[in-house]
Amino acid sequence: MTQSDLVETMATAHQLEVEFTQAGDLGLTGPDSVSDSSRETRSPEAWAEALRALDAAFEDAAPAEIALAVFAVFAARLSENRVAVLALAQVNPDGQDSGVFEAGLTAEKTFAEVLSEVTRSGFGAATGLSGLPELPAGAPLPFLVSAGSRSAQEIVAALELQISADGSLTLVHPASLETGLLDLLFERLTALAAGLANNPATPLVHQPIMSADERKTVVETWNATDRHYGYHGGLVAMMERAAAATPDHPALIFKEATLSYAEFNARVNRLARLLREKGVGPDRFVALFMDRSLEMVIGLWATIKAGGAYVPLNTEDPSGRLTEIIEDCKPVAVLTQAHLADKIETDVAEVIVLPEGGDAAPEFETGNLGLEIAPGDLAYMIYTSGSTGKPKGVIVEHEAIHNRVVWMHEEYGLDPEDRVLQKTPYTFDVSVWEFLWPFAVGSTLVVAIPGGHMSIRYLKREIKQSGVTHLHFVPSMLRLFLLAPSLDELQIKKLFCSGEALGFDLVQAFYEKASDSVEVHNLYGPTEAAVDVSYFACPRTSGDHSIPIGKPVTNTGLYVLDEYDQPVPVGVPGELHIGGVQLARGYWNRDDLTAERFIPCPVEDAPHRRLYRTGDLAYFRPDGEIMYLGRNDFQVKISGVRIELGEIEAAIRSAEGIRDVVVVAEENQGQKSLVAYVVAEAAGDAAAAAIKAAVAERCPPFYVPQDVRFLAEMPLTVSGKINRKLLKDQPRL
Repeated sequence: MTQSDLVETMATAHQLEVEFTQAGDLGLTGPDSVSDSSRETRSPEAWAEALRALDAAFEDAAPAEIALAVFAVFAARLSENRVAVLALAQVNPDGQDSGVFEAGLTAEKTFAEVLSEVTRSGFGAATGLSGLPELPAGAPLPFLVSAGSRSAQEIVAALELQISADGSLTLVHPASLETGLLDLLFERLTALAAGLANNPATPLVHQPIMSADERKTVVETWNATDRHYGYHGGLVAMMERAAAATPDHPALIFKEATLSYAEFNARVNRLARLLREKGVGPDRFVALFMDRSLEMVIGLWATIKAGGAYVPLNTEDPSGRLTEIIEDCKPVAVLTQAHLADKIETDVAEVIVLPEGGDAAPEFETGNLGLEIAPGDLAYMIYTSGSTGKPKGVIVEHEAIHNRVVWMHEEYGLDPEDRVLQKTPYTFDVSVWEFLWPFAVGSTLVVAIPGGHMSIRYLKREIKQSGVTHLHFVPSMLRLFLLAPSLDELQIKKLFCSGEALGFDLVQAFYEKASDSVEVHNLYGPTEAAVDVSYFACPRTSGDHSIPIGKPVTNTGLYVLDEYDQPVPVGVPGELHIGGVQLARGYWNRDDLTAERFIPCPVEDAPHRRLYRTGDLAYFRPDGEIMYLGRNDFQVKISGVRIELGEIEAAIRSAEGIRDVVVVAEENQGQKSLVAYVVAEAAGDAAAAAIKAAVAERCPPFYVPQDVRFLAEMPLTVSGKINRKLLKDQPRL
């Protein structure tokens, strides 16, 4: 069977509304998984031993029935909707029987129930199959399970699992299928059978679907990141040591103004003393309501050095939202600028207007305050959008952000002569390391002008003139930045990307235009875990066109769990969970939401005892790198079929010439359909057909978008992320 035959097979199954279990659901994936030649692989002795033990626990069932039940449970556990739909066939004295067998899982379902369903199907019995829906007439199948070695060939299937009377398995498959994948399949089936034999009454959703060795790898080995970073006063002490060591070194640059470490530290200390006088201390908030400026950075650091936690407020937010946030966090003070003071319409907190340059309290002493900033004290709170419409404040402690900054410096390093560009809006968490990292290690922060982060021409000029060496881009903004000429003139050493899925073509396009010494690093993390928790160095050349989000940073763990909080095997999608020192304390004044998202670790052998549910879908690659698939709230149902939009986007990004893509489900006259919005090197019918073919090769047929719409560029939010709400309004190519 050729690849085109397989695509036709999938499409036929979809038209008949039968979602058969497929090879990819079982981990049997690969570019050459279908070919005209085939071979057979038989189950190992370990499978036979596990089956014998299971047979002893269920003496009334035949070994072939037990084997099919184990396989059905395994297929259901790995499927997206926890249902296995298997095409069955067997040869009887009166001819060949066939039918559709379905096994679904629930939270309490046990093996005995599935085995009873198999027995009622008549699989392996002399009387033949009974009571099963008929197979689609003449339709080639992606996967077939047969009793014994079939002699009739009326049913065409890409792969076939033959179950002998003694329960042994023979998989008939394309010769090009990797041996390692086959070994892994039988290893996992054996682990499940052994688990069922040991604990037959345990619900199926809690039975093992990987070997003890594989489980140890994904749960323990890949999360063995512990390392002692001495706190020693945290980031405040680090900054003060840098200021003492190099007082004349430039610390902060904004427009034409440059502050040395001595002057920067002095202004910060004077303002910090003023804030202390106002009542700022541990776990007390200071709201910042400022445009990018010297005073913004001074106000932020002064809040931290006063022992408080800063709360950034968006100067473009409507007054109602500003009032809602201020009244929620009840800050001791609001630091602002003269041109913004009138926008603050609540008297909950004292408003302090900082003069240009941020030297708000010249009458106070300039020396360090000598306060003890404890690891568990709050460092900042950033408000994010809430599903109910009410913004929620994420509160992050000093130990968490200290770990993040120290790890980043250890991994990437900043020299005294390096310069970091601060251009991320301070209401987004990426800005946190921009503000803190350079000061903690004695480098220089260059602050972009207000609105400058959205101007490619300005950014290129500022990077060149100020000698910026380290900076961050959301992938959507990086794509626009590539339009700037002569990027190879810039002195960029390291470029960091996060906030959206990073495409291989975008990385390669940047490498082609930038200097030979620049490095691109893909970072991932939610606000609830101190900015970033995983990292990946993007290679300049690679045969693999995917960009993972990488492996966990130091003192952090990453777990991929199913909806029953069970670890999933390598290659199987699940919800990404985060553990470790970088977890936020929770949500301010939202104990219910904190308890919902920050949970006691349900994985007993995990090295972390508290986890954060990210809501992001991901899976482990065999090398331990994690692939991001998208949000689980970008999951849609069309005609009753659950579809992960991120999986479709990942498939489209694998096609040549794709710069950016967003897939949405749009409704027209009550009918939902998939639409792909694409920025690509080429547009038109041929390009759309190639995109659909790329999805068909990697995903089920019902994942193929009905419509592909080409755009010149993606609409962006103020933070540089794609604005999905405006996609339909964009002019099309």
